[in-house]
Amino acid sequence: MRKCLVLTLLCGLFCLGGGVSFAKNSKTLRNTTRPSKKPLATFASLKAHFSQKQYFSFMTAPVISTGEIYLSKKRMAWITLQPSESWIVMDGASTKLFYPALKKQQVLSKQNPMMSAVAKNLSMLTRADLKGLQRFYVVKKQAEIWTMTPKINALKKVISSLRLKLDPKGFARWVEVKAPDGDRMEVSFSKVQLNVPAPKKYFGKS
Repeated sequence: MRKCLVLTLLCGLFCLGGGVSFAKNSKTLRNTTRPSKKPLATFASLKAHFSQKQYFSFMTAPVISTGEIYLSKKRMAWITLQPSESWIVMDGASTKLFYPALKKQQVLSKQNPMMSAVAKNLSMLTRADLKGLQRFYVVKKQAEIWTMTPKINALKKVISSLRLKLDPKGFARWVEVKAPDGDRMEVSFSKVQLNVPAPKKYFGKS
């Protein structure tokens, strides 16, 4: 469960936040991993639909799910709608898992080393801070594919690599996240909207 959660969070962060960040710094990182000197402002928030395929070594066919994602500087909501509804919400000092049909909620503190690393990734991605990201990853670009390999042990435990494919506008429309045990996740995005208000259903009125 923990591995699936982290893979899902990183898919959201890299697919949408990372795409804009990398596109704006593509001249700097055309064939090298030299970081930009200053983070760039990107967007206040975004919302998109996703289609996700999870490949597990013990299953012959992928697990397919669809839903929507909301992302801002300090918040993220990954909402799976099909085949069954579930929420992963990062807001403030914690990450919440909620299953509406069961009315069951679990809270994970960012004091956990893994969740702390994910939270730092969220902040750096939304500010296009490639210099910061390169403390966590080795970043390479070949043609239209960006590959990121984790440097720190906390991330190495759950992911072996991430790959992104950007569209002409700089948004990542596809991401692949591989785990050390061979499991992997692929996510494609559509209907991207920028600078939309936070959904009250997931974050409340604040």
